[in-house]
Amino acid sequence: MVCSIISYQHNFFKKSIAQTSILYIILLGGDFMDRYRNFAFVLYPESQTNDWVLQLEELKIPTIISPLHDLDYTDTGQLKKAHHHIIFKFDSVKTIKQVLFLLIPFHIDYVEPIQAINSYERYLCHLDSIDKTHYNKDDVVCLNGATYLDNDDSSYDTFCEIIDFIDSCNGMNVPAFIFVLKQHPKWVKLCTNYSYLRLIELYLKG
Repeated sequence: MVCSIISYQHNFFKKSIAQTSILYIILLGGDFMDRYRNFAFVLYPESQTNDWVLQLEELKIPTIISPLHDLDYTDTGQLKKAHHHIIFKFDSVKTIKQVLFLLIPFHIDYVEPIQAINSYERYLCHLDSIDKTHYNKDDVVCLNGATYLDNDDSSYDTFCEIIDFIDSCNGMNVPAFIFVLKQHPKWVKLCTNYSYLRLIELYLKG
């Protein structure tokens, strides 16, 4: 009888608590009602409908989706299930509970508040992990105005690349630039950052 009660309590705890990010709170001393601006979670495409990216976009939350991690291995050498790391970048602070509620349609039961956004964005491609597969930064997908690695040197390099191109054309107008822009996904990504976009616009107008 005692064993049955213990087993029931264990299963109830596992389903109703561990799967709603309480595990994070217990281990790291967080508070379920603490508020954060940035969150991360793991999504397995095989468990989603084919239009899961569109569904994320419809949430209207600035979102960054990592390349598909299909070459990650456990410490014992086993291939992990293919997955994406996803970042939500809210304009205002949210609780873990609020974020989990938004993710109910995706069957996500764990979200992690992000303490250092630039470091976590670099982790999306394992840029600083010597012992892990490195993924292509160009395969990162940004939704709803999110930008990837805002503070990374690559953003500045891309900006300089655009300015050099404009100079090589002896100047150009905005419509001509937009026509060229759509042929360069990396440039488009940079232009979702309003500060860079404004600088480019001013440079185009001379």
